[in-house]
Amino acid sequence: MNVIHIVNSISDSDGVSSHVLQLMKSIDKTKAKQFLFCGQIVSSDKFKAEGIVVVEHAEFLHLGRSIANFTSAIKRLHSISRQLSADVIHSHSHYAANIAWYLSKLTGIKTVQTLHGIIPETGKLGHFKAHKFICVSEPGIEYLNEVQKVPAAKIFLIRQGIELRERHNSTKFSRANINVVSASRLEYEKGPDVFIRAAGLVNSVCKNVSFSLAGTGSMMNELIKINNQCGGKVKLVGEVKDIFSFLNDADIFVMAGRTKNEGFPMSLAEAAIAGCLIISSRFDALKYVFDETTDGKVFEIESHEQLAQRILSAVNERTSSAKTARAFQKKASVLFDVNKFVERHLRVYNG
Repeated sequence: MNVIHIVNSISDSDGVSSHVLQLMKSIDKTKAKQFLFCGQIVSSDKFKAEGIVVVEHAEFLHLGRSIANFTSAIKRLHSISRQLSADVIHSHSHYAANIAWYLSKLTGIKTVQTLHGIIPETGKLGHFKAHKFICVSEPGIEYLNEVQKVPAAKIFLIRQGIELRERHNSTKFSRANINVVSASRLEYEKGPDVFIRAAGLVNSVCKNVSFSLAGTGSMMNELIKINNQCGGKVKLVGEVKDIFSFLNDADIFVMAGRTKNEGFPMSLAEAAIAGCLIISSRFDALKYVFDETTDGKVFEIESHEQLAQRILSAVNERTSSAKTARAFQKKASVLFDVNKFVERHLRVYNG
């Protein structure tokens, strides 16, 4: 079986890219040969390290959409699919889904679309065009079924798959200095400024807590200014090559996103597997896998004051925080099992 993946853009610090990377390196080549195309390569060192070739074609980039480019994209994908004898085209953006869908009308190739989150429908192209849909969390299923009227038989829940790494639980909350981290694209919807403002509040009353923020994006210069205004308490580390090395040195992971209809952040799943205590903003999909009374802490979107309170509470209750982190790590290893992730994708492809 030959599967073509189409992604809007590829980046070493992007959650969708990490999701696709995990899928491509986890599926046995004897069960499915996978090929990756995108509209733009921002960075791809992690893909190169796994021997995965990423091919860039500007026609696949949503930002460059036009009638001429859309037509060109369909022609381009037609040529690629013939050359690779594609059986399935798996899209990871709504623009890519439209390109694949209209090509399938000409070729009969099966199409699959993964919903990595729900964004407002704008423009002339519908956001949901595929023979089958994969959702990473329950709200996506509810939206497709109830709002888009997609039959339940065409929708599949497949949570993120994370490889189990060497665990470093023994060091969590045992050092004099507590390390609090966050990792995301540095864009407004991801809330990196919320994290920085909370860090400033925490360090104004507690000096044994350090903060690090990983990622790149359009807010970098603004975040540097905010960080300086708040006392420069956050170390901006840029793009990290190995997320688990970054997380293994951390005690607490913060997900500060502003988007209630977030699919499910790859970084949050990775942090749980790494054994960090999770402190997350309250987005819709969280409640299906995360019990805030037993699994970690939750704060309201935008509230850096509440986030600071949650961090201080975790720091002041180290024994309880370590116990909570270990319990959710065990739960997460089942929720985000990479073998289930692979098996369920193959079932969708072969069905």
